[in-house]
Amino acid sequence: MTPSNAAGDDAGQVLQSGEVKASYFWDDGSGINGDTGAPASGEPMQQGLFASPSWPLGTEGYVEYNGKRADFFIGDRGPGEPSQGCDVLLDLDGKTFAQLTGGTWNDSSYVVEGAGGLGHINVTYHITEWGDGNGTEGAPHPFRNESHKCDNAVSAAAQPTQKPQEHQDDQQAAAEKKTSEKTDPTPTDSETKQDSQAQPGEQQAPSESEDQQSKQPDAQQKAQQDDAADDEEEASAAPSPDEGSTSAPPSADATTATTATTATTGTTTAPLMTPIAQELPGATEGLGLLLLPALAATALVAKSRLRLPRSGGRHRKPSRLAKLRESPTFAAS
Repeated sequence: MTPSNAAGDDAGQVLQSGEVKASYFWDDGSGINGDTGAPASGEPMQQGLFASPSWPLGTEGYVEYNGKRADFFIGDRGPGEPSQGCDVLLDLDGKTFAQLTGGTWNDSSYVVEGAGGLGHINVTYHITEWGDGNGTEGAPHPFRNESHKCDNAVSAAAQPTQKPQEHQDDQQAAAEKKTSEKTDPTPTDSETKQDSQAQPGEQQAPSESEDQQSKQPDAQQKAQQDDAADDEEEASAAPSPDEGSTSAPPSADATTATTATTATTGTTTAPLMTPIAQELPGATEGLGLLLLPALAATALVAKSRLRLPRSGGRHRKPSRLAKLRESPTFAAS
């Protein structure tokens, strides 16, 4: 495993993070430089194999130092005594330590050279998967001292824990429901209630229009009746020309029309006077002379009345000629 740029690779889901002091080792069973034997996991010594005093064997993650990143897995136990008091809590393999610090690894002496004599560095660790081997998850503790948890080695702001599958399913269902509501919104209870309240008003509107339409013919009929009554009253109240009305005399057009009719027919009074003269054979000559002017005037008035609009109805007054014919004097004659 080779260190890489910390910002370049995908770290996956981080279960636990923190900062610890780290040293380096290389235990391949050679006995060189404090070699204590092969790694406890049974894996051969290799780059990327780290040692932890407490984390389960097989735990995976990565470390960061000065902008560089290196992946690791826990394959051995250590450091031993240096881990007490929560001092040195992680052992890096010598090759990874050399690449993070800019030094070189000496395969003969098992020493990192060109790193300014550094033997310990403070690194930031990120655990992405807990192993299934022996060990304890969570905050590290010194070698063979489980009661002493090094809680300060865990960052409280960066301890994402894996959520239960049931909770993840609930979140996925809620997200799908929210998406379906956006694509196919259903009316809320308040919108349904507003629609139900608006429908009665819409149904009542046609009935009000029908009432207005049914009332309109009645109003027109009543208006016509009122107009007819007014015309009847005006006709009954209008004074007759025979009763000495003070209304204006016939217009010049009416007089002209009467004169023209007289000129055309030759005489108008003669036909009217002839039956009257025949009906009065026993009248005295003086009575005839007295009646002739009156009859002539009556005939002229009757003729002019034919040209004027007459008031209709049963209340129309009889003409003077009709009264004269119904008088006892006329009957006796």
